Amino acid sequence: MKKILLLNILFFFTIISISAQTLNQFSMRNYDVMVFNPAIAGSKLNHEFILHHRSQWIDFKDAPSSQYLSYNGNVSKNMGLGAYFFNDVAGPFNNMKFNIAYAYHLAFSKFNISMGVSGSVSKYRIDTDNFNSYHKQDMLINNEMIFSAFIPDATAGLYIYNKKFHVGVSVTDMIKSKLKNDLNTIIPSTQHYYLTGGYNFEINSQLNILPDIIATTDGKTYIAESGLTAIFSNKFLCGVKYRTTNDITTHIGIKLYNKLFVAYSYDFSIIKLNTYTLGSHEIIISFVLPKNRKSIRPANQNQYNSNRRSYWN
Repeated sequence: MKKILLLNILFFFTIISISAQTLNQFSMRNYDVMVFNPAIAGSKLNHEFILHHRSQWIDFKDAPSSQYLSYNGNVSKNMGLGAYFFNDVAGPFNNMKFNIAYAYHLAFSKFNISMGVSGSVSKYRIDTDNFNSYHKQDMLINNEMIFSAFIPDATAGLYIYNKKFHVGVSVTDMIKSKLKNDLNTIIPSTQHYYLTGGYNFEINSQLNILPDIIATTDGKTYIAESGLTAIFSNKFLCGVKYRTTNDITTHIGIKLYNKLFVAYSYDFSIIKLNTYTLGSHEIIISFVLPKNRKSIRPANQNQYNSNRRSYWN
């Protein structure tokens, strides 16, 4: 009975912690907003592949490590497609997700509006063989057991954009699935709401300043982050960001050969946790194929030439 109770508790808190980490942990998620707002798919008028890696709290044993591999492409004048695979490991806990997105874009004289939906399936897994218990003879944990569960999800989003600004809203976990493990523990999923926005200030031909904001809430708690990025000669960038979880992020990036973009970020906590860890590291690599010239939208001429999320296009 104690064993069942313990495993139920472990499973419950694992799903909560992994879900929260999935939604909010990436510091450079503004470079791949499509993963939580499907309406962005196809807005860049090209085909983009992004590899995103994060190592969190690097000097902690079994600290979280996460990866994204995503695709975002424009397939016609009005349609965009996207997909991503996500993997997250934290000690004995593992979360994998596969997602497919579709967006439809409407062009107006001064801006574009897109609406998108996506569907995904996630696999949550706990391997108790990887637990390091304080009492080595504790049979509650030392027995080798693996628990896993699948959960579907749906996301919808709205995106308004042109070459100067972008605003987006989205909601995840629309299906409100109830996750059930092998021990008959039922855990309902929680909807999360996103708000994103940014503006491009063109100071001169060699410098652009781009403030932005991303906010997330489940209706009870919220996380918001605001940042400022400077782009030099449409090739180099650097920026800083503050998150309401008392984290500060700095990042730098460079465009190579007009198709390859590489950026690195380092973030640290300004609370006591920073005395125990050297911070977290991220790297993002993006490869862009040429634009679809036949699908240029009226309000999208030369769009994103200096937009922070895809300024190299």
